[in-house]
Amino acid sequence: MSGPIKSSLAKAVAAIKEPAFQKSTETFVEGIAAKVPIITGIKLNGSQPHKSHDDPADPKPVISFGLYKSNKLNSQSRVASGHVHDDGTGHINFRSKYKQYRAVTGMEYNPPAGQKQP
Repeated sequence: MSGPIKSSLAKAVAAIKEPAFQKSTETFVEGIAAKVPIITGIKLNGSQPHKSHDDPADPKPVISFGLYKSNKLNSQSRVASGHVHDDGTGHINFRSKYKQYRAVTGMEYNPPAGQKQP
């Protein structure tokens, strides 16, 4: 693990209860952070795998997280939120002011049916 997200990611991964999700989360987030260098922090939305709240059609359990541009893990510094499966697949939703990173990471935003794209 390298880069500015190293410490924050190590703490987050250590908090995850399932070993398969530890490795997949580490690998997935490192890949995103390598493409989006402003990301320096991660905050888990729970340490247990769960059904995705953002993608109810996804049948697989996920670990959800927020990615931040500073060590102050608050809404003002949040760049994106996302989730990852135990097989290493996942998705990131970048906030509209960081939409330039959607194409860079291959994470184009597809809003749920009935919602407008930001």
